Amino acid sequence: MTTLLAWLTSLDEQRIATTLRARPDVRFDLVRDPLTELADLLVDPDSLRRLIARLPLPHLQVMECLVAMGSGATLTELTSLLLSSGPMHEERVREVVGHLTTCGVVWPPSEGRLQVAEGAERLFPRPLGLGPRVADLLDLLPIAELRRLAGAHGLADLPRTRPELEIAVEEVLTNREWLRGQFASAPAIVFDALTLVARPRNDGGRDEQNDDEYDEYDEYDAYDYDPYVRRQRVPHRREVFAQSGAAFGWAKARGMVISSRYGYEWHMPAEVELVLRGPGYHPAFAPLRPVPTVRTLEVEHVHAAATAAASDFAQQTVAVLDILARSPWPLVQSGGVGVRDMGRLAKAAVVEPGAARLALELAAFAGLLVTSQRRVTVSDTFDAWREQGGPDRYAQLLVAWWELPFSPTNATRASGTTIRALERFAHCQPADRARQALIGAMSRLPPNNACDLTLLLATVQWDRPRVPVLDQEGIDPWNTAWAEAESLGVIACGALTAVGRALPQGNPATLAPVARGLLPTTSERAAFGSDLTVVLVGSPSARLSLLLDSCADRESSGAAITWRLTPDSVRRAFDAGTNRATLTGHLLSIATTELPQPLCYLLADVERRHGELRLSGHGTLLRGDDPARVAEAAADRSLHRLGLKVLAPTILTSRLSVEETLEALRKAGYLPTTEAGPAELAALSPIPSRAS
Repeated sequence: MTTLLAWLTSLDEQRIATTLRARPDVRFDLVRDPLTELADLLVDPDSLRRLIARLPLPHLQVMECLVAMGSGATLTELTSLLLSSGPMHEERVREVVGHLTTCGVVWPPSEGRLQVAEGAERLFPRPLGLGPRVADLLDLLPIAELRRLAGAHGLADLPRTRPELEIAVEEVLTNREWLRGQFASAPAIVFDALTLVARPRNDGGRDEQNDDEYDEYDEYDAYDYDPYVRRQRVPHRREVFAQSGAAFGWAKARGMVISSRYGYEWHMPAEVELVLRGPGYHPAFAPLRPVPTVRTLEVEHVHAAATAAASDFAQQTVAVLDILARSPWPLVQSGGVGVRDMGRLAKAAVVEPGAARLALELAAFAGLLVTSQRRVTVSDTFDAWREQGGPDRYAQLLVAWWELPFSPTNATRASGTTIRALERFAHCQPADRARQALIGAMSRLPPNNACDLTLLLATVQWDRPRVPVLDQEGIDPWNTAWAEAESLGVIACGALTAVGRALPQGNPATLAPVARGLLPTTSERAAFGSDLTVVLVGSPSARLSLLLDSCADRESSGAAITWRLTPDSVRRAFDAGTNRATLTGHLLSIATTELPQPLCYLLADVERRHGELRLSGHGTLLRGDDPARVAEAAADRSLHRLGLKVLAPTILTSRLSVEETLEALRKAGYLPTTEAGPAELAALSPIPSRAS
């Protein structure tokens, strides 16, 4: 038997370099490191696990069969065992074996019998649904039982040591011809019972109605969750042998059933099961990659849909983060943004809660957010990110989505409990692998060719059958990844967009030039309407966004953003310390034309009325310059709960706190201020900024 090291030694440097290119999971320097280290790295369980996560379905099917047959199977035996794939079946099997040989997990010794990396057995603990191997089961037997089996098999010169006994018995029990002869001479009742025990269970799935029955079985009958092997309910081995004690005795006497050291468990060796399945048993082999049905779309159609989605996502994300830049947002004690706080944030940014959640998760992963003292705010890198152009900001967020280890839009666990935004920043989920496998399969389609997800899944699962995308959080990772890709402009109308094809490189510098074809340039100007609205088409600059958010209320976000100026929104700017002249000058600097007359009237009216009532914290006193306006407030029935009392023609007192009185007066249509207001109001500038 040729070892992996001996086989590597027989290769030239070019062949070894080819193997290293096929195994990016192995870090090896051919010049410095010896081949002994390479042999260890190639069969390392972690490296093999990373390898098979990238292998397509036929490679895993061949590896599973080789592990089941054990080292020493020939290429002819492997070809005969696998289900025929057509006239070129042998060539296809040889091609798959050749690729596995290049990867260093299978190698052909001089005898022509294929050897499999020992670490592969850990990745296929129950290959083809078979039980433990003979070599593993013989370790369970006492030496007296080994001697009995050796004698039963006619070994005249019994070995003396335990290793010699195990090798001798193993040679008999792994001899396929000897096993076939034994079964041919066995009584019919024995053969039928043994055949039922060895029956393959790779059809159908677990019977949910029989969960209790499965729970009482030992690990040999545990349900196999492997993505491409499912089992159906069959009679348990104890049930079969309880009905046929003769079959159990016949098989145990010959070592075809091996009990544990204390007899509590027994198993049929994998080699015995495989022979019992007979020549008609052929595990599945699917060398042909499924080709999904596609439809060709117009380039302009795909580009328009991608532009709309990318613009909406980019603007909504900026709107959410601009709010956090002005004011930190609260976090719950156990971590994450609470549901109500998330709703308030989405309402303030005029976006859907799902869009706000997506913005927070991607910004946090991109390093744009920090949390401290149960609050979340923007990080030191936010200002530089905000000053960049829209395509550069969009590219960084796309890379964050590509590498994010969980689904950012999933808000519910399988148990029904809520997952708060920013709650699981470091919690790894399989969504990233599903996302990458999906985009990888889409990238193989011709440009502007659309495909439905249901048709694409067969191809995706052929490409990466070992991608761990089980439903661990109560969601379907494939549909979730598809929906997120559509909202980001990666997939449009069922086709992969230009940014989607550049996304697997995971480089913002590569994505930004492609994104420039989707996103409009940053705008410093906005259109003011006579209905007190402000409309901007494109991406607002940081200065424009901060200015309008300080004195107007957002009404829409997306490719076109709308603000509306109201008495309350202008009063908010005046509370921050600005005045009519300053605010008018700032608005003129961003307006495409002169300010409309209704807006000028609004600014003048708010300035006239601003501070008509001034609140003091000394017993919540209200002062005013106009006795008539003070008397009107005292008689206002909507302010009854304040319990206003007249102390002087221009002085009132309220029984509620300053904050409650201030809120009630504003709801009633007044524009009050505070004489010794909160420090944060006095510190705000006319144009809110991070520096202030």
